[in-house]
Amino acid sequence: MNPFTWNDKYSLGCPDIDDEHKALFRMAEQLYDAIRNATGQTELTTLFAKLASYTRFHFEDEEALMRGSGYPEYEQHCREHGKLTAKVSMLEWQFRNGHANVDIATVHFLRDWLQHHVCGADQRVADHLKQTRVEECDGDKTRDPSTSSSELKSTTRHRFSQSAKLDRVQGPGIEFLTWSRRRLSYE
Repeated sequence: MNPFTWNDKYSLGCPDIDDEHKALFRMAEQLYDAIRNATGQTELTTLFAKLASYTRFHFEDEEALMRGSGYPEYEQHCREHGKLTAKVSMLEWQFRNGHANVDIATVHFLRDWLQHHVCGADQRVADHLKQTRVEECDGDKTRDPSTSSSELKSTTRHRFSQSAKLDRVQGPGIEFLTWSRRRLSYE
Protein backbone atom coordinates (compact mmCIF):
# COMPACT_ATOMS: atom_id res chain seq x y z
CA MET A 1 0.00 0.00 0.00
CA ASN A 2 1.21 3.46 -0.87
CA PRO A 3 2.03 5.42 2.32
CA PHE A 4 0.90 8.68 0.66
CA THR A 5 -2.66 7.76 -0.24
CA TRP A 6 -4.89 10.63 0.89
CA ASN A 7 -7.22 9.69 3.69
CA ASP A 8 -10.05 11.77 5.13
CA LYS A 9 -8.34 11.64 8.54
CA TYR A 10 -5.89 14.20 7.10
CA SER A 11 -8.67 16.61 6.14
CA LEU A 12 -8.71 19.73 8.31
CA GLY A 13 -11.96 21.20 7.03
CA CYS A 14 -10.16 24.21 5.50
CA PRO A 15 -10.36 23.57 1.75
CA ASP A 16 -7.39 25.72 0.69
CA ILE A 17 -5.09 24.07 3.22
CA ASP A 18 -6.54 20.63 2.46
CA ASP A 19 -5.94 21.17 -1.27
CA GLU A 20 -2.32 22.09 -0.63
CA HIS A 21 -1.88 19.07 1.65
CA LYS A 22 -3.38 16.85 -1.05
CA ALA A 23 -0.86 18.28 -3.52
CA LEU A 24 1.97 17.47 -1.09
CA PHE A 25 0.69 13.92 -0.71
CA ARG A 26 0.42 13.53 -4.51
CA MET A 27 3.97 14.74 -5.03
CA ALA A 28 5.26 12.44 -2.30
CA GLU A 29 3.29 9.60 -3.90
CA GLN A 30 4.95 10.33 -7.26
CA LEU A 31 8.35 10.21 -5.56
CA TYR A 32 7.45 6.93 -3.84
CA ASP A 33 6.24 5.38 -7.11
CA ALA A 34 9.40 6.51 -8.90
CA ILE A 35 11.57 4.86 -6.23
CA ARG A 36 9.56 1.63 -6.45
CA ASN A 37 9.94 1.67 -10.24
CA ALA A 38 13.72 2.08 -9.96
CA THR A 39 13.70 5.47 -11.66
CA GLY A 40 17.12 7.07 -12.09
CA GLN A 41 18.54 9.40 -9.45
CA THR A 42 18.34 12.41 -11.77
CA GLU A 43 14.57 12.13 -12.06
CA LEU A 44 14.21 11.28 -8.36
CA THR A 45 16.23 14.37 -7.46
CA THR A 46 13.98 16.49 -9.69
CA LEU A 47 10.83 15.04 -8.10
CA PHE A 48 12.25 15.67 -4.63
CA ALA A 49 13.18 19.26 -5.57
CA LYS A 50 9.61 19.85 -6.80
CA LEU A 51 8.21 18.49 -3.53
CA ALA A 52 10.66 20.56 -1.46
CA SER A 53 9.80 23.73 -3.35
CA TYR A 54 6.06 23.20 -3.00
CA THR A 55 6.51 22.48 0.71
CA ARG A 56 8.18 25.87 1.21
CA PHE A 57 5.38 27.51 -0.80
CA HIS A 58 2.74 25.78 1.35
CA PHE A 59 4.47 26.82 4.57
CA GLU A 60 4.34 30.46 3.48
CA ASP A 61 0.57 30.17 3.00
CA GLU A 62 0.05 28.48 6.35
CA GLU A 63 2.21 31.02 8.15
CA ALA A 64 0.31 33.91 6.57
CA LEU A 65 -2.96 32.42 7.80
CA MET A 66 -1.57 31.90 11.30
CA ARG A 67 -0.18 35.44 11.41
CA GLY A 68 -3.42 36.94 10.12
CA SER A 69 -5.54 35.09 12.65
CA GLY A 70 -3.33 35.74 15.67
CA TYR A 71 -2.59 32.05 16.14
CA PRO A 72 -1.12 31.72 19.67
CA GLU A 73 1.31 28.90 18.74
CA TYR A 74 2.60 30.75 15.65
CA GLU A 75 6.27 30.84 16.70
CA GLN A 76 6.37 27.15 17.66
CA HIS A 77 4.64 26.11 14.44
CA CYS A 78 7.05 28.20 12.36
CA ARG A 79 9.98 26.54 14.14
CA GLU A 80 8.59 23.14 13.06
CA HIS A 81 8.37 24.45 9.50
CA GLY A 82 11.91 25.78 9.79
CA LYS A 83 13.28 22.44 10.98
CA LEU A 84 11.67 20.56 8.12
CA THR A 85 12.74 23.17 5.59
CA ALA A 86 16.34 22.91 6.82
CA LYS A 87 16.29 19.10 6.68
CA VAL A 88 14.70 19.04 3.23
CA SER A 89 17.14 21.68 1.93
CA MET A 90 20.07 19.66 3.23
CA LEU A 91 18.71 16.48 1.61
CA GLU A 92 18.04 18.33 -1.64
CA TRP A 93 21.64 19.60 -1.70
CA GLN A 94 23.01 16.11 -0.94
CA PHE A 95 20.91 14.52 -3.69
CA ARG A 96 21.83 17.17 -6.24
CA ASN A 97 25.53 16.87 -5.48
CA GLY A 98 25.63 13.06 -5.41
CA HIS A 99 26.35 12.77 -1.68
CA ALA A 100 23.19 10.75 -1.05
CA ASN A 101 20.44 9.02 -2.99
CA VAL A 102 16.71 9.50 -2.84
CA ASP A 103 15.60 6.17 -1.38
CA ILE A 104 12.98 4.45 0.77
CA ALA A 105 14.45 6.03 3.94
CA THR A 106 13.66 9.42 2.40
CA VAL A 107 10.08 8.27 1.80
CA HIS A 108 9.71 7.06 5.39
CA PHE A 109 11.00 10.37 6.71
CA LEU A 110 8.52 12.31 4.54
CA ARG A 111 5.60 10.01 5.42
CA ASP A 112 6.22 10.24 9.17
CA TRP A 113 6.64 13.99 9.07
CA LEU A 114 3.59 14.65 6.88
CA GLN A 115 1.28 12.43 8.89
CA HIS A 116 2.47 13.74 12.25
CA HIS A 117 2.42 17.40 11.26
CA VAL A 118 -0.91 17.39 9.42
CA CYS A 119 -2.76 15.41 12.09
CA GLY A 120 -1.16 17.30 14.98
CA ALA A 121 0.12 20.84 14.50
CA ASP A 122 -1.94 21.66 11.40
CA GLN A 123 -5.13 20.36 13.00
CA ARG A 124 -4.60 22.80 15.87
CA VAL A 125 -4.19 25.63 13.35
CA ALA A 126 -7.41 24.60 11.57
CA ASP A 127 -9.28 24.47 14.89
CA HIS A 128 -8.04 27.97 15.69
CA LEU A 129 -9.06 29.28 12.26
CA LYS A 130 -12.56 27.87 12.72
CA GLN A 131 -12.85 29.35 16.22
CA THR A 132 -11.73 32.79 15.08
CA ARG A 133 -13.98 32.54 12.01
CA VAL A 134 -11.11 33.07 9.59
CA GLU A 135 -12.58 31.42 6.54
CA GLU A 136 -9.65 31.08 4.20
CA CYS A 137 -11.76 28.82 2.04
CA ASP A 138 -13.55 31.91 0.71
CA GLY A 139 -10.32 33.04 -0.88
CA ASP A 140 -10.37 36.38 0.94
CA LYS A 141 -8.04 36.14 3.92
CA THR A 142 -8.41 39.83 4.79
CA ARG A 143 -12.17 40.15 4.98
CA ASP A 144 -14.10 41.13 8.07
CA PRO A 145 -14.44 37.95 10.15
CA SER A 146 -17.96 38.96 11.24
CA THR A 147 -19.18 38.55 7.65
CA SER A 148 -20.57 35.06 7.11
CA SER A 149 -19.65 32.93 4.13
CA SER A 150 -23.11 33.14 2.65
CA GLU A 151 -23.18 36.95 2.99
CA LEU A 152 -19.79 37.20 1.33
CA LYS A 153 -20.82 34.94 -1.56
CA SER A 154 -24.12 36.75 -2.16
CA THR A 155 -22.54 40.23 -2.15
CA THR A 156 -19.37 39.46 -4.07
CA ARG A 157 -19.48 39.42 -7.88
CA HIS A 158 -16.22 37.53 -8.29
CA ARG A 159 -14.73 34.80 -6.20
CA PHE A 160 -11.02 34.37 -6.30
CA SER A 161 -9.26 31.07 -6.35
CA GLN A 162 -5.56 30.75 -5.82
CA SER A 163 -3.55 28.36 -7.88
CA ALA A 164 0.12 27.60 -7.96
CA LYS A 165 2.45 27.42 -10.88
CA LEU A 166 5.88 25.78 -10.85
CA ASP A 167 8.59 27.93 -12.41
CA ARG A 168 12.11 26.83 -13.30
CA VAL A 169 14.58 29.59 -12.48
CA GLN A 170 17.95 29.41 -14.19
CA GLY A 171 21.04 31.56 -14.07
CA PRO A 172 24.78 31.17 -14.45
CA GLY A 173 25.61 27.98 -12.55
CA ILE A 174 22.26 27.82 -10.76
CA GLU A 175 18.93 26.22 -11.38
CA PHE A 176 16.06 25.77 -8.95
CA LEU A 177 12.34 25.31 -8.86
CA THR A 178 10.03 27.83 -7.25
CA TRP A 179 6.27 28.09 -6.92
CA SER A 180 4.54 31.32 -7.74
CA ARG A 181 0.98 32.24 -6.99
CA ARG A 182 -1.43 33.69 -9.48
CA ARG A 183 -4.99 34.75 -8.89
CA LEU A 184 -7.75 33.63 -11.20
CA SER A 185 -11.14 35.27 -11.14
CA TYR A 186 -14.37 33.78 -12.34
CA GLU A 187 -18.05 34.64 -12.25
